[in-house]
Amino acid sequence: MRITVATVADLPRLEQTADGFLDALKRKYLDGFSMANFINLWTGLIESGQGVIYLLEDGETILGAIGGFSHTEQYCDYLVAQEFFWFVHEDCRGRGVSLYRALEEWARAKGCRHLRMIYMVDLMPDKVRHFYERMNYA
Repeated sequence: MRITVATVADLPRLEQTADGFLDALKRKYLDGFSMANFINLWTGLIESGQGVIYLLEDGETILGAIGGFSHTEQYCDYLVAQEFFWFVHEDCRGRGVSLYRALEEWARAKGCRHLRMIYMVDLMPDKVRHFYERMNYA
């Protein structure tokens, strides 16, 4: 398994691999996911350098991904990074930490003061909460 940086050409591949994650999001948080909108948004973020997606791959199979973007903090004058999504296939859980580490390093290299992570309390709440606590998130 390896971690790679996604290109715009990789974006359509994410729909197939994220089906379980997307199903959970659609049930709870999204009122109509559009892959075309996802591709359009991430094309712009990747091409501008404001966004990055890291893939956990085994050969050509995507087993997980994390996506984040950087922006100026809305109330201050410094850069922050924001995780947008993070998923790993169930049988590869534990290896997703390498995706987090890649995004963390990207944020650091961009000069971001903070990395903000999403915590959805009804999707793996205990495991994710414990991980964030170990990483000193509040």
